[in-house]
Amino acid sequence: MFTSRSVPIGRPMISPDLAERADRFQTALHARLQTLSALDKVMIVIGLGLATCVESGASVAINVILPDMQGNVGATADQISWAVTIYSTAFLCSLPLSPSLARRFGHRNHFLLSIALYALGSLGCFLSHELWTLLSSRAVMGVGGGALLVRSQTTIYQLAQGKERGKYSLLFGTIVLVAKALMPVVFGTVTDWITWNAAFLTIIPLALASAVLIYIFMPDSMHFEAEPPPLNFAGIGFLLAGATAFQIIASRGEQDDWFGSLHLRIAFVIGLLAVAGFVWRESDLNNSHPVLNLRLIVTKRAVAAGLAIAVVFGAMLGGGLYILPQYLRTIQTYSSSQTGGFFFVDGLAGLAGFYLMLKLLPRVNVFYLALAALILFIIGNAAFVNVLTGDTPGAVICMVLILHGVSTTMLLPGVSQLILPQIDLRFISFGTAIYYFFRNLGTSIGVSAALALIDTRQTLHSSRLLDTANRLDPAVARSTHLFGGLLLRHGLAVNASSLGADQLFSGLVNSQARLLAFIDVFWALQILGLIAVVLLLIRRGAPNAVDNSPAMERAHVPLHA
Repeated sequence: MFTSRSVPIGRPMISPDLAERADRFQTALHARLQTLSALDKVMIVIGLGLATCVESGASVAINVILPDMQGNVGATADQISWAVTIYSTAFLCSLPLSPSLARRFGHRNHFLLSIALYALGSLGCFLSHELWTLLSSRAVMGVGGGALLVRSQTTIYQLAQGKERGKYSLLFGTIVLVAKALMPVVFGTVTDWITWNAAFLTIIPLALASAVLIYIFMPDSMHFEAEPPPLNFAGIGFLLAGATAFQIIASRGEQDDWFGSLHLRIAFVIGLLAVAGFVWRESDLNNSHPVLNLRLIVTKRAVAAGLAIAVVFGAMLGGGLYILPQYLRTIQTYSSSQTGGFFFVDGLAGLAGFYLMLKLLPRVNVFYLALAALILFIIGNAAFVNVLTGDTPGAVICMVLILHGVSTTMLLPGVSQLILPQIDLRFISFGTAIYYFFRNLGTSIGVSAALALIDTRQTLHSSRLLDTANRLDPAVARSTHLFGGLLLRHGLAVNASSLGADQLFSGLVNSQARLLAFIDVFWALQILGLIAVVLLLIRRGAPNAVDNSPAMERAHVPLHA
């Protein structure tokens, strides 16, 4: 018989109607899962892993080839970043819709539809030669990709419990992490040798293989509701309005003078009202058809504290994975394939961190493991701050990336372990959607904040460097005179050589200012790591936290995604 956690007395998590339907569903689902053989379950997990690895690996790989995409579609650096932020917004909106859509269309059908949308968006990116078609295709990919992570983790939690779940988690995590290491290399190599558009074609065979396995081995009867509930249009509307409004602010704030712009002030008010409406609607006990059951948060402080850590961790992860490829491509001028090689090192270190986490969880409390991973992350970013220059040796960068890969991959299952074991198995679909919603909210914030910080700090450092240059006018004059002389000896006219010398000096100043801006972002990531440590200590004191002792961990082996 399935296991479930007791509902807190006096503070019900859900409406009685939803509780009754959840009980009926869980009992029927447990009976259906008993008919699956061990081979069926393994093949389902492989199919889930292939689908998730495509989304997870491509999200990192696209950051590697952004400069190539920018030149091909004729976009500015700000415009090409929309390929990341628009995907993030669509992904974020689709996450909380996943439980409702799975109940309406069936678990298997919803998963297959999500794979199809992701593959269709990838095909659109392959065919894109203009910015608007690229952004539209990325939005379609985001809608499809958001469900893959939630449905995969929910399925594995339902397929097995205890040590058996641990075996499936190990298989799933290995597939995802190997792809996460390889896909940046594949994308970078294809981009260098053919074109960035062709890199998106590599997604389609993996998506097709995943869809075939899911269609053959996952039973069609794995529905979450025999009689699906009506769609909660109010909750969906509030969610879409809020996410869109705040993403517009995050994407356009730096260019449009933040709240000095009327349309951004209007967007802020709309976003604030939409978020308030969504929280009110989804935490209302009388709402028997929630999109995202926020009662699971308000009735358990430990879950709320864990989600705060998830937001900060998402910002740490998203900001770092976006900003590091841009440093390697724009400051160090590495090619796409070379940059992908650095992320291959990061991915292999991540695989080692994942195995280390699984090895230690049965013996060590998850609190101490998460704390150790955060300390490693802080040390890694401190190393970035101290070693980054315009020509830092690749071997040194790889050594720092090993720390980054181990720490972030230990945190991925570690943070989920602070939240998901708190959730009754009957509501694990809601629980995984809530967790990934908050974590990817942090990721979206991290990328947007990194973009804004790069722009503002580069402008600040550039003005300071030029001011210093003016005060050191004799030295600057000698440098520009030297540049001018070199250009003059190469056949340029006197006026042209003088202008060229000034442009060369200005380019050096801008390059140094951008490097300092990258260093500032890594300082900010260190601060986020410290904030996460504080939140972890606060969460440890939450009164209704489930005991995360080693014995408990054996029953809830984490999933990696």
